[in-house]
Amino acid sequence: MRSAVNVTKLILLTSCLSLSACDSDGDGRETLRVKDPSGGTSKVPQLAIGTGHGDQFQAGALRLSTPTLAAGGEATVSADIVDRAADNAPFNQSIPVTFTSNCVAQSTATMTSPVSTGPTGTAQTIYKANGCEGVDTITASINNGSSIASVNITVASADAGSLTSV
Repeated sequence: MRSAVNVTKLILLTSCLSLSACDSDGDGRETLRVKDPSGGTSKVPQLAIGTGHGDQFQAGALRLSTPTLAAGGEATVSADIVDRAADNAPFNQSIPVTFTSNCVAQSTATMTSPVSTGPTGTAQTIYKANGCEGVDTITASINNGSSIASVNITVASADAGSLTSV
């Protein structure tokens, strides 16, 4: 029986080493760590979407170049991806960010989606109102919706500002 326990421990140790590294945090659970390209180890990234980085990171928010649009207008929508395990540092590996909105779903606005992040961890798309009116909620997500951010944009009606004479 004792040799079976030792064999089991040896198999677990070998498995742990072959996965790169396992680290006990003193809580009785093993934490898998992935190899850092520089030879060290780092925690598995914990990605989040929002605006800003570091202490300025606001989870769940998106940036707009303008919060209001005229009919047919355009706005840039930006999302920052950070690694929570690295103090909200920009995630500098390319990942897809999916953008959508109610008006996009109804074909009264357009956005390119998905968009990949750049080296600064930011993804951008252009929102174009093509018949959308009123408040539209734009959402962006990563990891199949595991982290979501949103912002409201207001689109003026095509009639707004037009004058007719009688």
